[in-house]
Amino acid sequence: VGGQYNPATAAFFGPETIDAFRSIPITKAFLCCSGLSLYGGLSNETYYDPIIKRIVIDRSLVKILVTDTSKFNVNATRIVCPLGDMDVLVTNDKPSQDYIDYCQENDVQLLY
Repeated sequence: VGGQYNPATAAFFGPETIDAFRSIPITKAFLCCSGLSLYGGLSNETYYDPIIKRIVIDRSLVKILVTDTSKFNVNATRIVCPLGDMDVLVTNDKPSQDYIDYCQENDVQLLY
C-alpha cells in the first residue's frame, strides 16, 4: 500500500497508506491489536495504527480479530474500536466468561 515502513511493527503508515486503504474495497480483514478489553475495545500503541485500522474496518465486509489471550484486559494508549465492531474473534485459549458473554450479546463469533 505504500507509505513509511515501521520495522518495530512490520507495518506501513502515513498519509500514503491512509489514502491507499481509502481507495480499495476490502472483502475480509484480519486485524491484530496491542490490547483488548471490554471497556476499551481494541487498542494499539502507535499513532497511525488506529487510524489505518479504523479505515480498514469501515471498508471491510468481514472483520476478524486475531489475538492471543495475553492481550486480553490490556488497554494500549490508542483506542481503535469496540470489540463489537468485529465479526469474528480468534484467540489461542478459551477467554473468561465475560468475553464469552460479550461476544454472544454482540454477535461476535468466538473461535479458540
